[in-house]
Amino acid sequence: MNRRKLFFLTVWLVGCSLVFFTIRELPLAGMLERLREISLLRLVGLLAINSLILFLSVKRWQILAQVFDIQLSLAYLFKVRQAGNTISFVTPGPQFGGEPLQLYWLRQSQEIPLDISLAILGADRFMEIFINLSILLLSVIFIFFTDIEVNIAKTFLIMFLTVAILTMLLVLFFRQPEWLKNIFKSLFSRFTHTVSNPNESQNASSGWGRILKKIEKNKSKVILAATIALLGWIALLLELFMMMEALGVSPNFYEIIFVMLGIRIALLMPVPGGVGTVEASLFWSFEILGLTLAGAGGLIALSRLRDVIVLFIGIGCLSNLSKLSLQTKA
Repeated sequence: MNRRKLFFLTVWLVGCSLVFFTIRELPLAGMLERLREISLLRLVGLLAINSLILFLSVKRWQILAQVFDIQLSLAYLFKVRQAGNTISFVTPGPQFGGEPLQLYWLRQSQEIPLDISLAILGADRFMEIFINLSILLLSVIFIFFTDIEVNIAKTFLIMFLTVAILTMLLVLFFRQPEWLKNIFKSLFSRFTHTVSNPNESQNASSGWGRILKKIEKNKSKVILAATIALLGWIALLLELFMMMEALGVSPNFYEIIFVMLGIRIALLMPVPGGVGTVEASLFWSFEILGLTLAGAGGLIALSRLRDVIVLFIGIGCLSNLSKLSLQTKA
């Protein structure tokens, strides 16, 4: 067994162990009782809010593509996004993993130039990560002003430094583009040396100014994409509230923020899909807040059921795109 497989196996074992020890501490009878009491209307509402979350994430990507004068259908972008997210979900660190395949599908099926493909994908990922971490930082600051007794000073420091670094990169991107261009030029060259068209490497490294001009020209669309990303976060908070309400837990605004903070930090851990870390974070959050652990168990069950459904959708998208790739090659 090579080191990579051993690492993946170790990560999965650690995650599954966390799931086992967390579930063992939960009142399973009470959890099942709360799940049985969820009405069909509430389940339909959860389905609707999750559909909205998926739509907003794809729409944001479509608008960012339009910044670079690329018109992509929502249906195709949905398949590419979900297929890539499926790869990211099953690999350590659910924030990344499927991007190379997403880049491949964009270029192969749509024949988008490499520099533009990288710009579309990079802009979407940067915006998502920057907004996610910024909101998490605000959430940590918000928790400081509540009566929730928890020490999150180290979390605040890490979040603050990360957001500060991302902000500096964003400023450099617009203020000192040539400096960044020189840094990334070698990366472009390494990535493109296997591309069949020898001119693409030069085009990718020299297209920096063109990308900046398109962003400057379409600032309104960039702002719209950022607004949609913020709406996606509101939808996530609403989904969490709806799940907790469906399980008989009546959280206040502070408690929703705290539980969401725990979930999102758990998802930053290098564990596939946050397996084990999310479960442990929910157990920890509910225990600190003095909420019923049966509700925590029900929330774990509902959120993982949602993940499984989305994962199967992603597998279907991955299969469809693989077939299209084979047909294109044939």
